[in-house]
Amino acid sequence: MDNVYPSKEVIAGTYAGLQEINYDGSRFTNGGKIAGINETLRFIVADNNNPDLIWASHPYHGVYKIELKPDHKSILRTTLCSDRDGLPTKLYNYVFRLKNRVVIATISGIFEYSMASKKFTRFKLLGAALNGVPIQYLKEDNDGNIWFVTNKKVGVIDFHRPQGKNAFSILYLPELNGKVVGGFESIYTPDSKNIFIGANKGAYHINYQKYIQNITRPDVVLGTVKLMGNKDSVVFGGYFVNKGSIVARQDLNEIPEYVYSLNSIHFEYASTLFEHDKNIKFSYQLIGFDNEWSAWNTKSEKDYTNLPAGKYTFNVKASTGISNESEVVSYTFVVLPAWYNTIWMRMVYLVLIVMALRLIIRWQKKKHIKEQERMSYLHQLELDRNEKEIVRLQNEKLEADVNYKNKELSTMTMHLVQRGKVLAKIKEVISAVIKNHDLNESSPSFRHLIRLIKDVEKKDQELDHMSVHFNHVNTEFFARLKDLYPDLSQNDLKFCAYLSMNLSSKEMAQLMNVTIKAIEVGRYRLRKKLQLKPETNLYEFLIEIARQKTS
Repeated sequence: MDNVYPSKEVIAGTYAGLQEINYDGSRFTNGGKIAGINETLRFIVADNNNPDLIWASHPYHGVYKIELKPDHKSILRTTLCSDRDGLPTKLYNYVFRLKNRVVIATISGIFEYSMASKKFTRFKLLGAALNGVPIQYLKEDNDGNIWFVTNKKVGVIDFHRPQGKNAFSILYLPELNGKVVGGFESIYTPDSKNIFIGANKGAYHINYQKYIQNITRPDVVLGTVKLMGNKDSVVFGGYFVNKGSIVARQDLNEIPEYVYSLNSIHFEYASTLFEHDKNIKFSYQLIGFDNEWSAWNTKSEKDYTNLPAGKYTFNVKASTGISNESEVVSYTFVVLPAWYNTIWMRMVYLVLIVMALRLIIRWQKKKHIKEQERMSYLHQLELDRNEKEIVRLQNEKLEADVNYKNKELSTMTMHLVQRGKVLAKIKEVISAVIKNHDLNESSPSFRHLIRLIKDVEKKDQELDHMSVHFNHVNTEFFARLKDLYPDLSQNDLKFCAYLSMNLSSKEMAQLMNVTIKAIEVGRYRLRKKLQLKPETNLYEFLIEIARQKTS
């Protein structure tokens, strides 16, 4: 039931929909059923921003958004909201009013409707405090605190006792666990001294103000410390011993030391305030590993694995969630360094590193020297190759020049041979003229003789040119022969040059203006001066010497 107007008009949810009830100051009268919905509506809330809008819920169907007509006699539009609209599920949703806002209690916390996105979103006022907690009932008291029921457990969100970053603290009342009526939860809150909670057998009356003041300060007990290795080893069983007697705190003069292979450790702790078991939360810090205390949580154990070598102190404390913390319980221990991380091994590492550096430097120097030698060798090879290439090109050029000059010389030689033939013809013509007594200038024989003489004169000029060219071409050849055979005369050298040109005896006779017999005698004398055996070919011998001069 919810009052829509301050003018005594009441709209109530029933098993058959919505019912209007009027109040005239002395009695209630039935205003009639509001037509348009026949659903069982146990939970209804009027929207503060729209007097014609009613929010209702059914535990198995979802949340209804009901828009009334202005006369409130019938329904204009009904929208069923479920998991498609942002709710965790369409089941077990309950509509309530908190802080003048319409909220939905769900199996995963508290939601509210966003007009901007047309979706249900988390109730931001509580942050993530109740996320994942199934809520069946909500009630805001006159002090602004919010009472709630989750799975037959009663709790209160106290906005007068902030905790940590939250503007509130959450406190459970463990004395009422399992005593409220599931599905029919009811809390009546006139003031902080009178809180009435419906239960299976009547109702409970709580003076919340005194209840808060009389909560006992919690304590925390470190129950077990175990080293986790191949086999779990308990190293602390719940009490400290000093000189054979049980003491409250650890003797820091006898700090236990654990080898590095057992650097994973397990802590178990608890509080003896059993009546507030649901309110107890723990926070821990491992000094030397954690920079800050952990967030408060209900977990009563903590594991640390692969701890580096060093000294550590495990601190743990408990709290009931209303700025009521226990004293800190501490356990100090030392994790020894691994054998490969001891001071002696570090000295060995240092020596090895120095030796390795020296070897690396020496190796680098050798490598550098080898590289320099290799580069020098390659450079020298390149120089040699370039030099050989230059010599080869020079030789090719010289050989080309020599070949050209030899070709030119051969051509001139042929001209000389032709000259010899011309002279022979002159001789024949003269003989014929003398024989025939035909000495007339106009005679054909005489004119033929004049032409032959002119040709000879022209050939004489070529002979002079050839002589100069011949000596120039064969200078090195002559020098080589003179080095090998100093007794050779200039005529012998010229004879050798003609032989190296592979001229016949007849051609040589014409060039040297001697008889063929003289050429044969010259060959014999030359072989003798060259000290050649009879089987040695004179031409091949001279060609071999000519090749040597150009190598």
